Amino acid sequence: MFSTECRKCRARVSKLANICPMCSAKHPGFRLWQIPAGIALVAGIWLSLSDSHDGKTDKAASAKSECLFNDGACYFDLYILKAIGPCQRAVESAAKYEYEWTDGAFDLIFSDYRLKSKERQLVFIGDKVKFTNGFNAKVNMVYSCTFDFKTKSIVDFGVSEGRL
Repeated sequence: MFSTECRKCRARVSKLANICPMCSAKHPGFRLWQIPAGIALVAGIWLSLSDSHDGKTDKAASAKSECLFNDGACYFDLYILKAIGPCQRAVESAAKYEYEWTDGAFDLIFSDYRLKSKERQLVFIGDKVKFTNGFNAKVNMVYSCTFDFKTKSIVDFGVSEGRL
């Protein structure tokens, strides 16, 4: 068990104790220096994860925004975050009864794409949702969202029964 001294009476108490058993002080293991130390820790982690201080981010961002005309994977990576929210809301509103997302915490809701180069659109396709039918049975569904590069929005949506 991790123990420390109470900040008021100096009795040995658990670091997790809410009240000191000797003097009834609230949070006896808490020290004021823990607040700035926690802020410094969070700031250090944030700075280490951000690449903006080394100047490489500007080059990577400009290279990423310049996809080749027929490079579907580049467009998929570039617009996936703009398409997830609106498409997920459209899928959820298409359910007549209930829905259940079957993707994991780190999985994307889209597993495939189709590039429409002439129309300057990308169709995001996924099958990570189940709809409840009238008999309370779960049915796997395939959904697609068409994302337009000019308007940077979802222009078409479809959902049907099945798996990819």
